[in-house]
Amino acid sequence: MFSTRLHSSTSNSAAFEQSNADLTLLAQSLSKSKRITDQMTSRLGDFDDRLARLEKSLVPIHRQTGRLTRVSKNLESTIRSIDGLLGHQDLVEREQGLIQAGPNASDLKPYLAALDRLTSAAEALRKTDAQGQSATLTQMGALIEQGARQLVAVFGRWTKETSPQMDAGSLYDKAVPRPLFLLPRERHSLITYLRALPDIGAKVSKDLEFTYADVRAGYVEDSLKNCGKDVLVDATPALSASLERRGLGRFLDVFFSLAKSEHALLGTVFANVPPPTRRDIYAAILPPSLGILYTTGQQLNALIKKQLHALIPIAFSSFTELQERGSEFEEWIRAKAARKDNEVGELLHAFRGSCLTSLPEFIDDTKQWGTKPPTAAEISSAGVSPMTVNVVNFMRQLSDNQATVESFLTVLGPGNWGGPSNRSPLANKDEEDPSLLTRYLNDVLSTLLTSLESRSRSLRSRQGFSAIFLLNNVSYIRREVLSSQVGDLLGEACEDSLNKKMRSTKASYLEIWSPLVSAMLDAGLDQSGAAGAIKAGIGAVKGVGTERRELKDRFLRFNDAFAEVEALHQVAKLDEGEAELRERLKGEVERMLIPTYTKFLARHRNGEFSKNPSKYLKLDADQLASKMATLFE
Repeated sequence: MFSTRLHSSTSNSAAFEQSNADLTLLAQSLSKSKRITDQMTSRLGDFDDRLARLEKSLVPIHRQTGRLTRVSKNLESTIRSIDGLLGHQDLVEREQGLIQAGPNASDLKPYLAALDRLTSAAEALRKTDAQGQSATLTQMGALIEQGARQLVAVFGRWTKETSPQMDAGSLYDKAVPRPLFLLPRERHSLITYLRALPDIGAKVSKDLEFTYADVRAGYVEDSLKNCGKDVLVDATPALSASLERRGLGRFLDVFFSLAKSEHALLGTVFANVPPPTRRDIYAAILPPSLGILYTTGQQLNALIKKQLHALIPIAFSSFTELQERGSEFEEWIRAKAARKDNEVGELLHAFRGSCLTSLPEFIDDTKQWGTKPPTAAEISSAGVSPMTVNVVNFMRQLSDNQATVESFLTVLGPGNWGGPSNRSPLANKDEEDPSLLTRYLNDVLSTLLTSLESRSRSLRSRQGFSAIFLLNNVSYIRREVLSSQVGDLLGEACEDSLNKKMRSTKASYLEIWSPLVSAMLDAGLDQSGAAGAIKAGIGAVKGVGTERRELKDRFLRFNDAFAEVEALHQVAKLDEGEAELRERLKGEVERMLIPTYTKFLARHRNGEFSKNPSKYLKLDADQLASKMATLFE
C-alpha cells in the first residue's frame, strides 16, 4: 500500500514538473512573440508615417494631372469643333450650287438629300458653343429656305399641270365627268416633308397652302367663266321663259359641283393637316368664283332694268333659282368655309327689288306702248309683237311662281299696281274674292288687249294691215294663255272673253276680202260686210245680164282687189305658228268667194265676156282657188 502511494506521488510530481516546464516554455514564447510584435508595430508605424508623407506628396501631383487631363480634353473638343466649323463651311459651299440651281421635278431625291444634310448640319451647329457660328448658320438657313421655296414652286407646277382648263358648264350640260385632279402619292409626301422642316416648316406650309389655293382657285374660276357669259348671252326676250335658258341656277349648280369636288380633294391632298387648315385653304379657293357669280348677277339685273318689259321674266326666274339654292349655298360655301359674306343673299335682295318694282312698271309700260307711235320695223310687220310675247311670257312666269308673286303683290297691296280703274271684264264674275295674282293677271291681260287695239289703229298704212296684226296677236294670246296655267288661274270668264275677241278680230280680217265679193255684184253696193256681199252676189247671179262697161268695171275691180289682197298678205303674213287658224280662214274665204266667182263666170259665159275672155279674165275659178291657197300656206 505504501509502495503504491509512493508510486502515485512520484507520478504526480513528474506531471507537475512537465506542466511547469511547458508553462516556462510558453512564457518564453509569449515573451518572444511580444518582442516580435513590438518590432512589427514599430516598423508598421514607420511605414504608415512614410505612406502619409507619400500621400501628402502625391495629392498635388494627382490634382495637377486632373487639370492637365481636362485641358487635354478641352483641346481635343476645340480641335473637333474647329474641324466641324471648317466642315460645315465646306458643306455650305458644296450644296449652294445644287440648291440655287433648283430641283429636278422628275427626281427630287438628290435635292432632298442636300436639304437633309444642310438641316442636320444646322442642328449640330446650334448645339455647339463655338464663336462665329451665326454667319454659317445664317447661310445654312438661307439655303434651306431657298430650297424649300423651290420645292413649293415645283408643287405649284405639279398642281397647275394637273388642273387643265375646261368649260365646266358645257360638260355639265352633256353630263360628261370633269377631269380629276390626280397628284401622285409620292408628291403628297412633299407636303409632309416641307411641314417638318425645322424653324421654317410653318412658314413654308403657309406658302404651300397659298400656292395650292391660288392654282385651284384659278382653275375653278376659269372653269366657270363661260357659265357667267352664258347667263348674259341667254338673257334675251326669246329665251326669257325658255327652260333651255342658261341662267343663274345653272351657274350655281355647276359651281356647287366644283366646290364639293374641291372640298373632297382637300381631304386627300392635305390629309395630314388639321381640319381648320383645310377649311382655310377651301375658303381661299372660293372668292374668285364667287366674284364671277356676284358680277354676273349684278350685270344681269342691270340688263333686266334696261329692258324691263322684255326681260322681267328672267328677274323672277333668277330670284326663284337663287332662293331654291340658298340652303345649299349656306352649307357648302358659307358654313364649310366659315365665310361671313353672302353673295347669294345680296343678289336675292337685288332681284327681289327688281321683281317688286316691275309689277306696276310692267303694266305702265304696256299702257305706254299702246300710245307710242310705232317704229319703222313695227309699221312693216303685222306679226306677233315682241310686246305681246313678253307680256304672255311674263304672265306664264308669274303663274309658275304663285307663292313668290303673291308675296310681292301683298307688299304692294291689292290694286296698287296701276291696273285698269274698273274691274277687268276678263275677271270671273262668279269669284267674289279672287287671289291677288288672279287680279293682277286680269289687269295685265286687259291692259295688253287695250294697247293692241290702240297700236293697231296706228298701223293703217295699208288697208287690212291692222286687222291681220290684231288677228295674229289675239290668236297668239288666246292659244298661249288658255294652254297654260294662266288660263286655269283666270278661269272660264277669261276664256269666253278671249273667244269673243277672237271672233271679232276674225270678222275684221274677213272684211279684207269683201271688195272681191262687191266687185261681182249687180247691185247692192250699199250693203256692207262680207255677209251682205255674199247675199247681193247671189242675187246678181240670178238677175239679168249687165252692160259691157259695167262688166268690164267689175272684172277690173275684182282683179285690182285681189291684187291688193295678195300684196297685203305679202307684207302682213299670218302667223306661221297658227296652222289651224290659217286652215280655218282659208276654208271660210273659199266658201265666201269661190262659189260666187264660179257662178259669176258662168252667168256671163255667153255674153260680152265670151267674145274676148282674155280681155277681162285673168284667173279662172281653179286658178283663183290655187292663188288663194298660197296666201294661207
